[in-house]
Amino acid sequence: MPIRKSHLFWSIILLATGYLLFTYHTESPQHSGGRETVAEQAEQKVEEKTAVQPDAGADILPQVTPESENPMAILEKLFGVDDPAWAWAQVDLQAVETALPDNLYWEMSAPTKDIFILNKRAETREYWNKIYGKVLSNTGTEAEVRDYYRWRNRVSSDHIEFTSHMIENYGQVLPERDLRLLELARTLHLARLEQLPRDLALALERRDAHQKVRDAWLAGEAEFQDMSSQ
Repeated sequence: MPIRKSHLFWSIILLATGYLLFTYHTESPQHSGGRETVAEQAEQKVEEKTAVQPDAGADILPQVTPESENPMAILEKLFGVDDPAWAWAQVDLQAVETALPDNLYWEMSAPTKDIFILNKRAETREYWNKIYGKVLSNTGTEAEVRDYYRWRNRVSSDHIEFTSHMIENYGQVLPERDLRLLELARTLHLARLEQLPRDLALALERRDAHQKVRDAWLAGEAEFQDMSSQ
């Protein structure tokens, strides 16, 4: 069986200790002269060899305290109070969702990596973009025009609701820049919401005018076909 290095090391230490202790007992008392005895020196050496050395990485590990067990305290240490990520970490999105469960933010804007949700959002945007194209070209039905502006009304109303909730409940912790952006978004959607009734009326007027022109052209085309067939 091979001799392990640790066994050999301790054997040498024990032999040295025995030798030094033997020397101490056979040595004359006057040789000590108030200085450390040989035995004391031997014991000190043994203690140095056998003492448990502290872990080199122990001083870099965080001390477990009641404060460090708090998740918010951990985040504060990781990011720092001046980091925007620390500020947004204090926003309780679950509480916001509980307060605003039907807000479009969760359906269309909340952070997610869920492919199903992302695809559904893309489909929703594509659908309303097509309807908007019909509104601009005056080719949509009256129902499609009204549906589009009803959708725009909900988008702006929910933006106003969401930004207002964030400003009122988290304005004191959010970074100044982000708070100003929320206020700007709310102002823009308030202005858009005020403009929507006029935009709807104009869109319906354009559609009616386009429809009359189209109907007149179709009537003229039908009359021309009748005259050509005679």
